[in-house]
Amino acid sequence: MTTVSSIVSLLTTRISRGAGFRFNEQSKEIELVEHLYTTIQNFISCSSYAIENDITLDYDGRFDDSSNSASENSEIDEEVDAIFSEDQDDKSILNYFSLDYMKQVLAYYDEVDGQGNRKHSWRSVNHRFRRIPDSTYLTRFRRYVD
Repeated sequence: MTTVSSIVSLLTTRISRGAGFRFNEQSKEIELVEHLYTTIQNFISCSSYAIENDITLDYDGRFDDSSNSASENSEIDEEVDAIFSEDQDDKSILNYFSLDYMKQVLAYYDEVDGQGNRKHSWRSVNHRFRRIPDSTYLTRFRRYVD
């Protein structure tokens, strides 16, 4: 099992020995250390930096209430993408999303803070409701619910 302390120790060794040093063995830890070393070297040698202000927390699990596996989710996403191509009507949305689900998505997206600003971006909606791969679905949901 990979531990943080072993990775830090290996990275310290890698940095102290310099560019010519290579580990004799191959493992996931060594791969990670080499990647971190390369990233640090690239960062040090850069002449400018561009900082993006997107703060996210990646999570391998699902945020919504469904219990589909990852492979089932990808199959559903492909089917939904096929159904919602531009030449399809919005009534076919009912075959994949319940009215309650659409209302829940819209309520989450439309939630505002005390200053009247939107609390949740499209990105956070996408993380919470994984079955919705594109922001255009919000417009279609809104049209159908209305």
